[in-house]
Amino acid sequence: MQQRRAAQAGTAGPAATSDAPDIPVPSFPIPEPSRWALEVVGIAPVTPSVLRLRLAARPVAPAGSEAMPPPEGAELVYAPGQDLALSLPGPGDATINRRYTISDYDSSTSVVELEVVTHGDGPGARWITKTKVGDRVEAFGPRGKITVVEGASTHLFVGDEASFAAIAAIVRALPPSARAIVLADVADEQEHRRIEVPPEVVVEQHWLHRDGAPAESPERVLEALAAVELDPAESHAYVFGEFHVVSAARRQLGERLGAARTSPKPYWRAGRPNAGHGEPVRDE
Repeated sequence: MQQRRAAQAGTAGPAATSDAPDIPVPSFPIPEPSRWALEVVGIAPVTPSVLRLRLAARPVAPAGSEAMPPPEGAELVYAPGQDLALSLPGPGDATINRRYTISDYDSSTSVVELEVVTHGDGPGARWITKTKVGDRVEAFGPRGKITVVEGASTHLFVGDEASFAAIAAIVRALPPSARAIVLADVADEQEHRRIEVPPEVVVEQHWLHRDGAPAESPERVLEALAAVELDPAESHAYVFGEFHVVSAARRQLGERLGAARTSPKPYWRAGRPNAGHGEPVRDE
């Protein structure tokens, strides 16, 4: 596909020093979000728990806005790892947002690809199991501030089925000569997926199987992280997935790398639905 991502501001810079900023510096500019009218044009399984949606995207002006609508055919510009927030039916007449990673975008057809996890009984899972080609939905985005980070030669990724699309998007956007280490905490081997990258980018994929253990138990991830050798001056960690796992991995990596070299993002929380804005409830 012909991707229309945000133009890259630069490749990985020099190794970080003790004077590194407290906030990671993205290699891609973060574009302003817009509203989009989406129409489902394709649905296909990726793994037993993940479906890929293909949606024709048309920009629209926000309801009640006096601003001129975007020009017809305006393209979706996004940074790797960003998502779209879909407005889905909630309880009663309420509308709630659920956020799904942009896995690809074809500027020649204005078709965006999103990946949706189908397990559970939340509004997103219920919507995806009923949706069909021709259905329409409104979205807002792109959203999210975590993308490729400058100043690292080794990029460590931690995530699960819900976050694999974001991991793959960021890995595919890494600069030449970069090294990526992926720790994927998944149900079993049926969830395995290969990330295709240029030969100049080295990717090490490691699969952690839950085999029936609770997804919110961080022990598997913490043990795998402890075995990964990282140079704090050369490395950056991206931690996605379940709320408790992200929190535990963030603490361990923060001690090893520092907060400025760790980008955490919980996608969901076991036993509790995400809030109406699409984010997990954070009361810990």
